[in-house]
Amino acid sequence: MLEIGIELFGHAASDPALKVLESAAAKYTAVGDEAGTAACQRSMGAILLNRGRYDDATRVLESALRTAERIGDVVIQSGCLANIGASYSCRGDFRHAIEYHNRALRLAMEIGDVGAQADSHFRIGRALVSLSEYRDAVAHHQQALSGFRAAGDRAGAMNALTGLGYALLRQGRYGDARVLMEESLKVARDLGDTLRQASALHGRGSCQVMTGDYQAAIETLRPRPSSTAGGRSGRRGEL
Repeated sequence: MLEIGIELFGHAASDPALKVLESAAAKYTAVGDEAGTAACQRSMGAILLNRGRYDDATRVLESALRTAERIGDVVIQSGCLANIGASYSCRGDFRHAIEYHNRALRLAMEIGDVGAQADSHFRIGRALVSLSEYRDAVAHHQQALSGFRAAGDRAGAMNALTGLGYALLRQGRYGDARVLMEESLKVARDLGDTLRQASALHGRGSCQVMTGDYQAAIETLRPRPSSTAGGRSGRRGEL
């Protein structure tokens, strides 16, 4: 039933997915399968997060996290920590978000998961940009970029390029930011990720405005057909 719930969520059927996962969690609990219960709760929390029900998401994810810590399931712990952090970011509580992402980072380092480390650095970097702590944000985005590349994750590297570009833009390093936006845009086009293409184009346009190239900025920022296509960038939470 857990797999069915995840499949339904993948097809944007969040209400049926939640019902299936709630039923599965109850059955796992009834037979004393703590890992099964926690896995269902982790997925339920991700769905609630994507629906904007941040308090409910945090409550369910914290329950799953406690269970995962008790039974030593690091995979579930990692997913819960990342999504709890994301829920705090969505509410504008970036300090708490960083606290949870740092916990996820430490866990990823303990188990040697390079991709998970990169994801944590990326999330911390974004939160730091929101707090105007650009120097530290740049450092985390640079580590995220290196980690995603080491893991062969082109989509992750694309996101890190954009994030790093925006951090440099906030520092006034417009030339460096522009280079990263162009690189991110190329990867986004290669992957067919129109959502992240739009983000990179916005970054390019911002650089052009700040350097006084207004005509080029107008062309860059001209409205284009919208799309919800795109992988990691399209959702807040991950199952």
